[in-house]
Parts: sequence; structure tokens; C-alpha cells
Amino acid sequence: MALAPKQLYQGKPTGTAASILVTTTGKKMVVTSIWLAENAGAVNDVFLYHDADGTTYDATTFLGKWPLAANEVKIIDGVSIALDSTSGNLACKLTTTLQVTVTLYGYEIT
Repeated sequence: MALAPKQLYQGKPTGTAASILVTTTGKKMVVTSIWLAENAGAVNDVFLYHDADGTTYDATTFLGKWPLAANEVKIIDGVSIALDSTSGNLACKLTTTLQVTVTLYGYEIT
């Protein structure tokens, strides 16, 4: 077993409904750092969810809320989110449809 450090995801969630950021599709991964960048010049809140075995995004899978000011970047380090099921997901939603770039770094276990 080897740990390969890599960027696991980078993209823009689609808005106020939860969007899947990472789905394991048979891979095993550990997210260790989450970068949030507001790039629309407006206030936005980012909500993150982790469902280890499905696609439920509510209070039972809620990880936290991170408010972002206009053009702000937040780095959430020191996390350890295991994605090791064929049906597990990490998802995100925003309070507005404005753009936030989400980048996940961590390890793929090979």
C-alpha cells in the first residue's frame, strides 16, 4: 500500500443544492486540506458534507459551515476525511449561486 499525495478535486459547486465534489468510485482517498476561494466579489457561505456510504446531505452528514467574504480564500488544514467506500461522497453547497472554487488536497491510497 502506498500513499500518493495529489490534488483530489478542483472545481466550482453549482450553487444552493448540494453538489458532489468527490466520489470514490472504487478508489481510497484521504482529504487533508480544503481550499475555498470566493471569486465573484460577494459574500458566500460554504457548507460541506461527508456521507460515507451514500448521498444524504443534511444534519447527519454535515461537517461545517465556512463564511467567505468577497474575494477571500480560506484554507482548512489538519482535516482527515476518509473516502474509502464505493458509494461515499464529499459534497458542498453555497448560500448563493455565485462562484466559489473548491480545491481538495490529500492522498490516494494505491
